[in-house]
Amino acid sequence: MSIKFTQFVRPDGRRKTVWYDAPDDLNRRALVLHLSGIHFGIEILPNQTLFLMCFRKGAEEPLCSRLCTAVRDDKVGVLEAVRKLVADAESILARSGG
Repeated sequence: MSIKFTQFVRPDGRRKTVWYDAPDDLNRRALVLHLSGIHFGIEILPNQTLFLMCFRKGAEEPLCSRLCTAVRDDKVGVLEAVRKLVADAESILARSGG
């Protein structure tokens, strides 16, 4: 199982679906968020760093976001950023009552 992200493609903001292969525990946590109406987005910046975000269904503004200091080919750095994004979203949902 993988985590589904919507990639916002530069320069025009076109959207495409990308999948991120993560460990099972992280996939399960992301699925719970998805079932709660959260979806994940990603943008690859010109310097190849990643900007990760998550949104509530139907919202235009991100619920939370995280600039990944790792470039997209740095698998360990990207995994850590995705872990932190998921944890941020879980925390915000817990504080807001879901």
